[in-house]
Amino acid sequence: MIKDYYKILALKTDASLEEIKKAYRAKALQFHPDTNSGSDQSADLFLEVKEAYQILSDPNARSVYDQLYTEYFPSKSDTGKTDSKRTDYKTTHQKHSHYNSNTEDKDYVKQESSTGFQTNEKYHSHQTDTNRNTHTSRHYSFPAPFYSPKQRSIQQTPKKNPVTNHWGESLAEDSAFFTLPEQIGLLVSGYTDLKTNKRPFTKKQIWHRFLLAAVISCLATILIILLFKVEDTAWRVVWTAVPLAVLLWLAKVSTRFEHINTFIGVNGFASYSCQTRPDNIIKNYEINFQQVTDLVVVNQINKRNFTYQSTSYCFLWFDQGRLVLNIEGEHYSEDSKPERTKTDFWLNTHAQNYWTIYLLDNLEARLKEKGFIEFNVFEYSKSSGKYKRIPYIRLGEGFITFLSEKGEITYTKPEIKKVYTRGSELFIEHVNFQKKFFFFESGNKNGIPLLNLSNRGFFLKAFEILLGYQLS
Repeated sequence: MIKDYYKILALKTDASLEEIKKAYRAKALQFHPDTNSGSDQSADLFLEVKEAYQILSDPNARSVYDQLYTEYFPSKSDTGKTDSKRTDYKTTHQKHSHYNSNTEDKDYVKQESSTGFQTNEKYHSHQTDTNRNTHTSRHYSFPAPFYSPKQRSIQQTPKKNPVTNHWGESLAEDSAFFTLPEQIGLLVSGYTDLKTNKRPFTKKQIWHRFLLAAVISCLATILIILLFKVEDTAWRVVWTAVPLAVLLWLAKVSTRFEHINTFIGVNGFASYSCQTRPDNIIKNYEINFQQVTDLVVVNQINKRNFTYQSTSYCFLWFDQGRLVLNIEGEHYSEDSKPERTKTDFWLNTHAQNYWTIYLLDNLEARLKEKGFIEFNVFEYSKSSGKYKRIPYIRLGEGFITFLSEKGEITYTKPEIKKVYTRGSELFIEHVNFQKKFFFFESGNKNGIPLLNLSNRGFFLKAFEILLGYQLS
């Protein structure tokens, strides 16, 4: 949900600083008002080009921008395909759900792949009250839930293996699961790297494998010493230790039994790792969506001299400000499609989609209960080593309220003049906002730091449903 600055300047995502400067000079000359007879359209395009240059030419600003760019724009190498993080929720549901659903009621979510905002009256009927002091000036039609209340009410997970993986593909017949989750509802998908023909080694088999490695090592050492007439004591020690170390390591690798199972359910997700034997669970986490309130996702694009190096990722799951789960790591896929063995990354990426679906299914009920949905930003304190939750936005039917220590500022839908993004921030201008020349502004304008905003995917869809603004 951000402007495609690379497209504006006709650049590739790995463009160098010199290429950015060259593209800016060409575009600025093309759209400069002086060369276009003062055309308003050219002036707007010129300002857009200038904005793109300001972001992309600044390494820090570009790094922040790239974090959101990978989420909302398909990579140049995958034109026409959909990434798991960009897949619309209808497609996600149809691929993974094992249950019947009325797909005609679920086509309200559109793929987020274009730039800018436009007014969308899809969820809004005719205006019945133009009083700007009221928050309920329109009637709103909410989309049908993806999962029925009956399906949502099932918290205990049935003891039945999933039949599809997290990418919507049928699991292989020889896929084996060494455990199943307890409380994530009906299973939607699963992943396992264990096969039915894979069995753990017994202690006797492991002992025999290591003994064989030691015997082969001794024979190899004797053969080397005799063939090459090694008489130096130091070299004899080396030729004794090296083969032994290598063969013992190979014996350990060949007898290793370490596997992982991950699951997505209607009401949560889970991950389990076993070692030595299937029932020896050494690492696990199981999250029911009722146990969390906020999700913050950060993807840091690491570049050196404008060349992609890696992506650092972090999934932070909170319950009312308390950190419940922190999943972080690094991958080396520029289009954010690492190998599937990056199980924590893929599990939480797909869980993010189902968490958004969960929140959308509960949107109407939460609005009836409180009258608004609250969104928070999270800041990390180095001194305390903890995250601080700051209530930032309240979104309701036909209004958005910005919260701060100085007070609240509310925009009703008729009072919103313009919605747009700049860099990684979403801006909303009030009808009283005016920009005079390039430096002077008057009236109200508020920004939303999307990178720090919790439940970002849910916010973008709720913003569309409740205020009628969607990507153009």
